[in-house]
Amino acid sequence: MTWLVENKENIAIIISLASFIISVFALLLNFQRTRIAVREDKDKQNQKKKANLKLDRTKEPGSKRLNDVLIITNDGKGKATNISLTFVNRDGQINPLFGELPTVLQGESSVKIGMTIHGGTAPPWDITVSWDDDFELGNNYTTKMN
Repeated sequence: MTWLVENKENIAIIISLASFIISVFALLLNFQRTRIAVREDKDKQNQKKKANLKLDRTKEPGSKRLNDVLIITNDGKGKATNISLTFVNRDGQINPLFGELPTVLQGESSVKIGMTIHGGTAPPWDITVSWDDDFELGNNYTTKMN
């Protein structure tokens, strides 16, 4: 007991140093957690600006037979603008679409466009879709379609 009374100043210094070290450690952890939260928030905001276009081809019932349809899907949350399609087959660049290609496609939506397929426009095609979104200009997606 007398040891505590004689060394109370040293004990107070040790306790204050320990509390200082703990508070610095807590401050560093809070700074790191804040930095991670800001980065995650920025990533979420960027995802809301991005458009992600994909292409698919299907057949739908027509008046006399099944008609070919091109489906353009925007899987992203952002709006795609300035959409353009390029079809290339063994004969060169072609346009098998008979429907109108939209220039704007909202996020998480899709559009169907009719296609005419005959000798000069027969698959396989190399299709490139280009678009702009609020995150980046000049996005491209290329696929081979049969």
